[in-house]
Amino acid sequence: IEDIRTQLDLPDLNVMNTGTYPPNLKYESISVENADQKPPHLLKIFGETDGIGIIYTATVKHAEEVAELMHAHGFAAERYHGRLPARERHDTQERLMRGELKAIVATNAFGMGIDKSDIRFVIHYDMPGSVDAYYQESGRAGRDGEDARCALLFLKADRRTHLFFMGKKYPRFDDIAAVHGALAAANAHVEPVSADAIDGRCPGVGERKLSVVLSTLAELGELEQDADGKLSLLRRTVDEQTLTELSAKYEAQQARDREKLDAMIAYAQSAMCRWHLILREFGEAIDGDACGDCDNCRRTRSRQQQPAA
Repeated sequence: IEDIRTQLDLPDLNVMNTGTYPPNLKYESISVENADQKPPHLLKIFGETDGIGIIYTATVKHAEEVAELMHAHGFAAERYHGRLPARERHDTQERLMRGELKAIVATNAFGMGIDKSDIRFVIHYDMPGSVDAYYQESGRAGRDGEDARCALLFLKADRRTHLFFMGKKYPRFDDIAAVHGALAAANAHVEPVSADAIDGRCPGVGERKLSVVLSTLAELGELEQDADGKLSLLRRTVDEQTLTELSAKYEAQQARDREKLDAMIAYAQSAMCRWHLILREFGEAIDGDACGDCDNCRRTRSRQQQPAA
């Protein structure tokens, strides 16, 4: 809300906040000791849950593997990720919307703008990188107000996948300096250059980090892009202090992402009410600090109802 106020310069917004607690979403976290334990748990949940749903994976490789697993067991499920042709992604999405699939097996490339009200389950085969990402993805279930199952298969070793992604996402000082130096050298003859040409001049940086550095330099007014998408530095030299400050900014962002990842791990391992933990991330709460219907709340109620020995 504050970001919208700032970016659109609309200080007098009439905010209608319906909250972030749809009680029909039933959360659970299932801990596994190794990756081999995930498929049996997934198949069990899949087989005992009615309706259609989404299975989220953290990587393209897992999306492919899980889709093959579903096919092998006779389930109508198809893959969806950013490396597939646009036509295939569109066709798969339309089949889900028409109810022809039991599930779609997807990376986080799937979901934005999707509004199918009768999604009955969202299963996270891999742990997401933050509680807010988990809430957003799992919140695609049960939009018709009917009960929906939101299950996480928690393997603590999945943390390494997210740390790997962070390492590829955030540039270091040497990466920033290399990109700027490559731009300066390429623009030596006052000719704009393509991003691919810059990529070829600093192969150790990586495509994702290169994109981040170029976007930041453009935001700072150090770089402009022409109608053909070619790039030109506005200043050939940038002082080391500026590059150091940029590097520190990325380090701070990476530290925040690690904190979010740790909060996600704490959520998955906690014995507290799942909804209490999710809402706490958004500065909200529910009456009594317990939903009464997540896996932890059900376990607590079961223990309380057992007769004393």
